Amino acid sequence: MARNGASRNKIYFYISVEWFDLFFRTARWLPSLFYPPHAQACHAALAVTHAYYDHPDTGTYLAQGGSMRTVVLEAPDESALTALAETLQQNGIDHKVWTEQPEDIPTCIALRPYPKEDVHRHLKKFKLLK
Repeated sequence: MARNGASRNKIYFYISVEWFDLFFRTARWLPSLFYPPHAQACHAALAVTHAYYDHPDTGTYLAQGGSMRTVVLEAPDESALTALAETLQQNGIDHKVWTEQPEDIPTCIALRPYPKEDVHRHLKKFKLLK
């Protein structure tokens, strides 16, 4: 599992959450079913970790314990989230789109753990979620 070079040992977990549009769409007509964005991120993170549990980068990431690095990004709207999913698919980047049910609304994308240099170019237009 070891990689050559110190920078390759830094494995990051990237999550992109679309919450603003989701909140204003669902809170108006379905307030009891609205989940905060951190719940969506947790669902997507667990799903992608389960799906790619045997990947060497996932093992390296999990072995970091308290030193794990997670980057949570904000997708400005559903179309940006959908475009990101398409870009990731086209470039062979392993990920999971979390779709809230029963509303069938995509709310979050989680990438399996990756070295930053392998995926940063696809994520650089997204800002950190604050």
